[in-house]
Amino acid sequence: MKRHIGVIAVILSVAQAAFGFSIKPGAQVVRVEAGKTMKVDFEIENDQKEPLKITPRVKDSFVLPENKGMNASSWLEPLFKEVTVPAQGSKKVQFTVKAPAKATGELAALVSFIPEVKEPEKPVEVKGGIQTRIVTLITVSLYVRIKGTEKGEADLGAIQVNNKPAAGATSAKIEVSVVVKNSGNVHQRPGGQFEIFKKDESKPMSTLEFKSGWPVMPKSEYAYLAFQDGSLAPGDYEIHAKLSFGPDTTIEKKASFTITPAGATTNIVEIH
Repeated sequence: MKRHIGVIAVILSVAQAAFGFSIKPGAQVVRVEAGKTMKVDFEIENDQKEPLKITPRVKDSFVLPENKGMNASSWLEPLFKEVTVPAQGSKKVQFTVKAPAKATGELAALVSFIPEVKEPEKPVEVKGGIQTRIVTLITVSLYVRIKGTEKGEADLGAIQVNNKPAAGATSAKIEVSVVVKNSGNVHQRPGGQFEIFKKDESKPMSTLEFKSGWPVMPKSEYAYLAFQDGSLAPGDYEIHAKLSFGPDTTIEKKASFTITPAGATTNIVEIH
């Protein structure tokens, strides 16, 4: 059964670091009324011993069918063409969000920060006359929720349990997963845990967790996985999945299953 989820705006403050510079926050969620304008900030940190020039780039992350034609470049504008970040220093930069009057649910953009790459003094000849240059950039996510139109709705789909055999230097693992179906119009970042019980026992023999992080986009689904070293012996079991979608919403699902003498999983049946 589909569950309604309270919608809140959050900032994910983990910076994405790479090759001497980083961006904070790594993802950001803001709320604005349709037809209104607001500014959002990102901070560039330069860990290098020389100043760093950065240029921005904006592209779509996803566009809801209801927001067809509202591409990121039409509602998100960087307020700088280029910025110089001092050596081992930081710089805040701003973007303007202009929410379209008919926007609904959530707008989403990928914001890239591209460092200046100095050309080598002498071009390197390569076979076929083709030169390849690798440019390191950092891309973060910006989600703009339209106040009063957000619909947080989700449900849990299939649960899977597998014994993953050892392979090379990798030890044997128990792998569990559950599909999250997002039927709302805003993305979700659930976190949660799985408890595995031997049949007819009340104390879990294993607890596997996964942290909130990877999003499931609106009108889509995603399988969230957790792992634990070891393997399940042949026998009958139950698994309880409990996922949190915010401070006030938890969705649970239970299933029974059997591990065969060969270590395979069979008879996965949802428990109502």
